[in-house]
Parts: sequence; C-alpha cells; structure tokens
Amino acid sequence: MRIQDGMAQPVFKYSKTSDTGYTNAGSELYRFAVYVETDYDTDRDGKYDLVKAYVQVPRAAVEGSYKAPVVFSANPYSAGQMLNGSPLKYQGPALDGTEEEPLEAGLKFYEDVFTYMKEKSIEPLVTLHHYEQPVYLADNFDGWYDRRVIDLFLRFCRACFERYGHLVKYWLTFNEIDSVFRHPWTTIGFCEERYPAEKREEMIYQSVHNQFVASALATKLLHQMVPGALMGCMLTKTTTYPLDCNPANMLKAQADNRDHINAIAEAIEDGCEVMGYTPWGCIDLVSMSTCEMSKRYGFIYVDLDDEGNGTYDRSRKKSFYWYAKVIETNGADLD
Repeated sequence: MRIQDGMAQPVFKYSKTSDTGYTNAGSELYRFAVYVETDYDTDRDGKYDLVKAYVQVPRAAVEGSYKAPVVFSANPYSAGQMLNGSPLKYQGPALDGTEEEPLEAGLKFYEDVFTYMKEKSIEPLVTLHHYEQPVYLADNFDGWYDRRVIDLFLRFCRACFERYGHLVKYWLTFNEIDSVFRHPWTTIGFCEERYPAEKREEMIYQSVHNQFVASALATKLLHQMVPGALMGCMLTKTTTYPLDCNPANMLKAQADNRDHINAIAEAIEDGCEVMGYTPWGCIDLVSMSTCEMSKRYGFIYVDLDDEGNGTYDRSRKKSFYWYAKVIETNGADLD
C-alpha cells in the first residue's frame, strides 16, 4: 500500500509468507504479509520507508463473500480510549529517536491526558518503552544491541520526568522485557533476518543486557528528578484459559489464575516490592492476535461485535465487582 492524499493505496500484491509460523489451511482467519509505503524517509536515502505488516482478516474477506468498509489514514492518530472517549495514544510526525529536543505536540498531548486523569481521580501508571522503538534506531543502531541507544533512551526519560513529574508517580521502564525471544523485533528492535543464525542469540542477550542497564539508570534518574516517584518493571503473565466451557474446566482455570494472585502475596511476604497488580484489558477491546472483540477480555462489557456493529455502550460485568473486591481487600478475598 502507498500513502497518498492521506489514504492507503495498493502498491503490489501481498505475499503469502510463512514467517508468521501460521498456516491458513482450515482456518476461518486468513493471515498474510503486506508492505506499506509510508510518507517519511527515516534513513534519508531519498526513498520512502517500507513497513512490513501482518494482516489478519476473515477467510470470507479473501474469498470474496465478506464486505466491510475499511478506512486508512496517514494523519497523526489516536488509538485506544478512556471511558469518556478521550484518546490514549499519540503518533505525530516521524522522528528517528536521535533528536536533541522532544516534539512539543507529543509532550502536550500526554500532558493533557494525564491532567484529565488527575481531574477524574485516576492514577496513571506510565510505561516508558512499550514496543515503540523508532525504526531508524532499528535500521541504523541494530536496536538495543547498540550501547548508544541507552543514552538516547535516558534523554527521552529525562524529557518525560521533567514534563510529567508532577502528574505521574508510578512508572515502568520496559513492557514485557521477558518477551524478547518470542518477538525480538517489537521488544528490542532486532530484525533476526539480517544476521546469521549463530549470532542472533548473542545479540539478543546483549540487547536485553543494555535494557537492564537502561532500566537501572532510568530508575536512578527518576529518583533524582521526582522524589517519591516509583519505578517498576513488567513481566508477562499468561492467563490460563479453559479447554472448553465445561464447568469443571472453567473452575480449574479460574483457580489457577487466582493462585497467581496468592503467589504475589507470598512474594510480598518474602520481601519483594510490589507496586500493584494491574490486569491488562480492564475493558473489552479488539484482540491483537485474532482481530476480534468476541474474546471479551475486560471487566467492562462493550456493546460491539466482531464486525463493528453495536452502540459502544459499556456496562460492568460480574468480574468488575469481583476485582473491585480484590482491590478493596488487597487480595485477601479472592472468592
């Protein structure tokens, strides 16, 4: 696809690649790779950047029996919403990550979000690096493999602490830092295909080491600049899902997930510092892996189906009241 006049236009036919580790045979979901030509040139070679993207659509869409409107835009966008509809994500003009000064429009955007949250008595928990490695650093620095990226990250952290220190108390350095072997591209900006197989593992470990160093230095910087602020880390905890809707399996999965909270309590007793337990997806949202609403992740139900039909009205599920009780009792009551 090509971005033209703010709209995506086809450039060449998609490639049915196998690098997703997924087969389309016998599935109702069809996955393939496309390349999107952007409207920016991060490596300054005179050519617009191409971004590889994996697309997942219903099989009916590929076979021609499915119709749905799709809109693409090249303008700065917002994705994800607060309960009042305010956007949570900003992407402005393309930056390469080496700038001396931060983008004021981006700083102002988040300042407005955090200010609004404070007005509504919502305490923000901010992740500094959430799969947002600038492509320029991935292409020209080998992502986090290059020690210089630590200093660039700390410059970014300093700008955040200076601007939002009075609005944000709780911070995280890296999102799912343990996910690096599952998807090194999003975690450390490391493109495996560019390097010999025998060198990849060493590069991944070095990249994670650099993130550990960056995390420690960012924590030190936060404590110097924002006394009383707290910095944490984030690990992936995969949820246990039942095999089917058999009540026995449902109860067993539920018990396993509650045991995880008990394990956190035991860790605290052993001296581990825990800032909080924040489940991902407090509200129903589109699944990243399957592009559907019907997984119904959240404590809050959203009236929206997989085809985009619905009122978008939101209502509390039983799990909402259960988790409210967990919070009120600090994990003592999990029934």
